[in-house]
Amino acid sequence: MNHSGIYGQTVIYNPQLPGGFVDGQDAINSVPDGGTFYLNGVWDCRDHGGIVLTRPINIEGAGWSFLNRGRLQGAYFLNEAASGPETVIEIDCTANQAMGVKLSNFGMVNLKGYGIVQRRTPNTVHRDLFFDCRGGRGAVQFGEGVFFTVADNVIVQNFSHRGYDISGTGNDYTFRNCDIRSKHPTCEAGIYCVNSGLTVYQGQIEAVNETGTGAGIYLFRDEAKRGRNALLFGVYAENSDCAVRISGNYPWLGAQIIAPHWSLMLNEDGSRRRVGCGLAVENGEHIHLERPQVYNWDNRCRVADLREGAADCSVVLGRPGQSGKVRNLGRRNRVVDA
Repeated sequence: MNHSGIYGQTVIYNPQLPGGFVDGQDAINSVPDGGTFYLNGVWDCRDHGGIVLTRPINIEGAGWSFLNRGRLQGAYFLNEAASGPETVIEIDCTANQAMGVKLSNFGMVNLKGYGIVQRRTPNTVHRDLFFDCRGGRGAVQFGEGVFFTVADNVIVQNFSHRGYDISGTGNDYTFRNCDIRSKHPTCEAGIYCVNSGLTVYQGQIEAVNETGTGAGIYLFRDEAKRGRNALLFGVYAENSDCAVRISGNYPWLGAQIIAPHWSLMLNEDGSRRRVGCGLAVENGEHIHLERPQVYNWDNRCRVADLREGAADCSVVLGRPGQSGKVRNLGRRNRVVDA
């Protein structure tokens, strides 16, 4: 459907055929609580600006695809990074609005800061989204009070800081089959998670930068009462300085990293890193790495680096004679070949 209009609980908006709406924000304002804003076209932030949501509605697109030479087809939010808004979609709902927010089937291109900044919103779903940050800080930043969140089949690329930045005091973030990666010179992490429960099922999560400090998944704890658990299952990394990094002002208390897929390899001249280190525990306790699936074994790379702040951790390699690929400088750690 190409025409804009109100259809029950759904507002359909085509920026090229706006119908009776003044602009995109007028269309957003017409969506009832719990209803859906359906984007069928390219929302140009130079014309419409960004979006601020203070009540629970869903934003759904008509899908996205690239045509030849980077032309867009489908539903996109297109930002002019030099002069566009810092945030394209800002979400700040009070916690008692339990209907939540679902974002699905659209793309974002040419970001300046983060594409989506979200606070105080329970029951969030991100599904079938595409972000080409093109040097913007990242795709999504979760702030205070974001609970019970699922990201499913989300693609993020070319971020300069963090793909998904989980930096508030929410909890229970789940990622399934997501592709989040960057080789920007200043990128820090594909998923950066502070003090919150995190579950990642499969997918490809990577970050490699010019200083050798990029991490696919970065778990960081800075509060004594928080930072308890993570479950990472079958996550693939081919281009990261470190696939999983665990650090903080307090030890991260518990993570299960099960059957990850890593390429531990440097070029012959050492100039290009695949994964320099699979797991780096700088400050963590009860961290368990189980049977990593390693495609290239390079003696210059490590499966795990258990530093002085690692305690009561365990590494089960699943291959005999490979314990030398684990550096163990911590306390009461256990390394098992097979």
